Amino acid sequence: MTKIETWEDTGQGYPLRWWVLPIVCLPTLAMLLDGNIVFIALPAIGDTFRDFPNLGEWVLASFSLVAAALSLPAGELGDRIGLRKVFSWGLWLFILGSGICFFAFKGWILILGRVICACGAAILAPVALACLRRIFPPKEQAIAFGYWSASVTIGTVIGPFLGGFLEHIASWHWVFFAPVVPAAIGLLGLPLLPLLPAKQISFKPDYIGITTIGFAIFFFLFFLMESPNLSPSLNILIICLFLLTVVMWRQSANKPSAVIPLNIITRNSWYVPSVLQLFIRALFVFVMTCLTVYFQEGRSLSALDTSIHILPLSILSGVVSLASGYLEKSFGVKYLMMATLTLTALGFWSLRDIPLSGFDGGDWFGIVAFGILYGNTAQLSHQALVHFSKSQAMRGSAINTLTINLGLALGAAIYSIFISIALPLNLKQQSNWQFPVEIPSSVQEILNQVDQNLHTSSHSQSLQALQESLAHSFGFGFALCAISCLIAIAITYSMRPFSSN
Repeated sequence: MTKIETWEDTGQGYPLRWWVLPIVCLPTLAMLLDGNIVFIALPAIGDTFRDFPNLGEWVLASFSLVAAALSLPAGELGDRIGLRKVFSWGLWLFILGSGICFFAFKGWILILGRVICACGAAILAPVALACLRRIFPPKEQAIAFGYWSASVTIGTVIGPFLGGFLEHIASWHWVFFAPVVPAAIGLLGLPLLPLLPAKQISFKPDYIGITTIGFAIFFFLFFLMESPNLSPSLNILIICLFLLTVVMWRQSANKPSAVIPLNIITRNSWYVPSVLQLFIRALFVFVMTCLTVYFQEGRSLSALDTSIHILPLSILSGVVSLASGYLEKSFGVKYLMMATLTLTALGFWSLRDIPLSGFDGGDWFGIVAFGILYGNTAQLSHQALVHFSKSQAMRGSAINTLTINLGLALGAAIYSIFISIALPLNLKQQSNWQFPVEIPSSVQEILNQVDQNLHTSSHSQSLQALQESLAHSFGFGFALCAISCLIAIAITYSMRPFSSN
């Protein structure tokens, strides 16, 4: 009996692919909205749950940590069960987690909601990328990824502003309700998406690889986040557990069924764009958190005013992401990223001296430059995903999602470490700071110390010292960002084009 060819067999792409593209992109928009809307609310969340130390950092890191650790199991589910079915699971989990965050009245309940939300995101992100790989022919994929990136950036654009607006008219709880709207629309439109059934896979899942990589990510990020607050013996134990899980993964990584195939990730054309993507995502969280704290605590702006100040970065990212597919076709990923990294390095260097009075023209150049860089990250995802065949589209997307979420979690951890050391050091140099300060100390701990002396004569002087120290700390942080961009340029220069051989 002659087999009837489907649109996947012919390689022409799904006939209604451009019509269902918004359905694929809406859950991604919901995730990015969820990730970016919360930045503005972090100070208010910290004020609400003062008994939960470093809650703001954990609101960010818990989401990225869990999403990173579960992205590989999600990839296995998509390849073996079917993309549309797994997509619906991810949407329900995401909506449930957002609802728990909305009604949270304790810090631990908020973290629980973020964890459940991250379980859904771990499924949604790789499924969206895998769908693009399967429903679009190769010649249209760069442009499709550019439009998908637009949904990423629209979430980035409206997230901070919407977060500031909702907190201004209501409370921080509502920032967790907003992402439910595009997720619910995506759930309603899911029947229009082709079934995209599971591909026939002859080997069993790599349970050892999935488990060891998940635990390795957890131990690594937990160490970065909490090592200053743990005893030396406990830190040594976590390091040993991390190394043990890495060794166990390495022993099983050469099998044909390995969840992260070494024959692919050791190629220059895969690991260079992946390292760059991890770096830029980490940079994004670091920069956004610095800007939010600088405007709200350093300049005493409201959440709404803070979101308006961050808007130029978001708008530039959105405009560039829409054009990124066409730019990649014209210049290539390598030279496109080298040019934008150079521009960003110059921009960050201009931010090394931040005035408390507000940004000037040179400072805004730094914000705009980074927006242009961030808008082109979708092409790095495309460059990494072409290494995987359509039968392994979900696995490739899961590894790419792991890279993205690892970068986001790393950015939150690096910010937490940086500010807990840089801020106390700068405070010790301020003559009008009159309270003892320990290293490390979080911003929230120092703010609590200032608030305890609200009605004393030293309060205004201490507040001014804190604001000046924040500006100096973030200026130094942006200078380090500029140096890291120069290193990234050198890495980008070594990038080789993908070859199927």
